[in-house]
Order: sequence, then C-alpha cells, then structure tokens
Amino acid sequence: MKLAALTGRRADLVEQRCRELSIDRVVGSSRAKGKAIEQIAEDLGVPLQQTAYMGDDVNDLPALRKVALSCAPRDAAPEVVSEVRWVSRRPAGHGAVRELCELLLAAKVGWPPPEEEPKPAPQG
Repeated sequence: MKLAALTGRRADLVEQRCRELSIDRVVGSSRAKGKAIEQIAEDLGVPLQQTAYMGDDVNDLPALRKVALSCAPRDAAPEVVSEVRWVSRRPAGHGAVRELCELLLAAKVGWPPPEEEPKPAPQG
C-alpha cells in the first residue's frame, strides 16, 4: 500500500508529519487536484482504479471523481458528501483518515490482527 498527501496548503506545513507517518509522497499548494492525483498515481505506479482519496471540500471534487474509492470525513462539505462512495463516522482532524486506513487494511490484509495466543505463565 502506498500513501500520499495532497493539500492545497504549503507542503512544508504537513511534510514533517507525513515523514513521521512514512507517507510516500507529499504534494502541497495544489490548485488542480484532479491533475495532481493523476500525476501522483502515475509516479507511485498505482492505477487510479486502485486508488482511494479522501477530501472534504469542493476543490477536492475533481480528484474524488477520478479514483475508485472516493471518501470524505463526516463534516465534509455537503457537495462532497453527496458524491463520495464512503463517509467516515469521524470528522476531519479527529480520526477520519485513520478510519479509512483501517478500512483499507481490513480489506487488504485483515485488520485488526488476530490476538496472539496467550502464553502460559512461567512455572515456579
């Protein structure tokens, strides 16, 4: 699974956090998000038919319309919520992206991981 962050804000404001999270690509100051998601997918070698995108405002609609799984946080603009395939139960900045990541992990590898077998207590 490859991850990217596409933001209309300056990339340096989010770049450090993205590095901490091992996000593969960060694109900031993006005004044309439809074109940007195409370029990111090409650069990462991931077809748009295998791409998910979460957006919360009308400037995200061009990108949301190009991907297989369009997503939004609970508090996204109504125009966005009406067009996406999946809406998080959580608002932006409060676990919406994590909820999406867990959904994708569950579909790909089974999440959460099964509990480990309990180990017997040491004797003695």
